[in-house]
Amino acid sequence: MNRLSDDMSVEVDDENVVLYSTQGHIPKCVAVITSDEMRALQVLYTDGRCPVCMVEIPEGDVICDACFDQARSRRS
Repeated sequence: MNRLSDDMSVEVDDENVVLYSTQGHIPKCVAVITSDEMRALQVLYTDGRCPVCMVEIPEGDVICDACFDQARSRRS
């Protein structure tokens, strides 16, 4: 679980993003966002553009090829 703020944490897996309220002693699930919902939010927010460089990308892509290649080269 990753802390977003004093009151909110998030847990991410391959299928879902789960938001938790951490105001009490035990984290409480606030919302679950599926991978399809996250993809729809990203498309809505970026309007068909790469979220890194804002270059227009084909439908279904997450980021442009240039940003993907750059990220991959920095990882190794």
